Amino acid sequence: DNYILSKGGIVMKKVVIIALAMVMAFAMASCGGDSAKVYGGFYSANIPDSFTVNEYESEFVRDSEAYPGYEDKIKVEILTGNAEDEIAGSLEYWGDSHQQLDDVTYGDITWKVETFTWNSDAPSCTFYTDIDDSNYLEVNFFMMGADSEEVVSIMESFTIQDGAYEKHQEFLGGL
Repeated sequence: DNYILSKGGIVMKKVVIIALAMVMAFAMASCGGDSAKVYGGFYSANIPDSFTVNEYESEFVRDSEAYPGYEDKIKVEILTGNAEDEIAGSLEYWGDSHQQLDDVTYGDITWKVETFTWNSDAPSCTFYTDIDDSNYLEVNFFMMGADSEEVVSIMESFTIQDGAYEKHQEFLGGL
């Protein structure tokens, strides 16, 4: 009852079940399985453990290895307006020091991308996407380039929860 027959002899069912579970877990992880943590009640992402998070779960910081004396920072916000108008306004305000890249799609989210330099001329970027008719989501990376492996990895894991604006407001009300 606890054994099955195989060509090589008798194998315990439990061993087979554990092995299959391990294979499935490995397959899910290597295929981008859902291991991202939900933050602020409105989005999820795989933020590296090297970052610390604020109480609103909207800002992450760590000491910068590439730029000693500065902090790498990730800031996530929901703002009123739309992504197209916001990036256009930012580019107009900052002039030639900010550049718009081609839109990128990670998962099922298409982002508008703006690049600029921050302290010590460090590459930095902002990703914008609309979440409903009157709100957009903005993800800022200070001291981290848009094409860096770490930023791409975070953005590939990024998901926005349905009803993000309302969930974010509920989360803030609970603090």
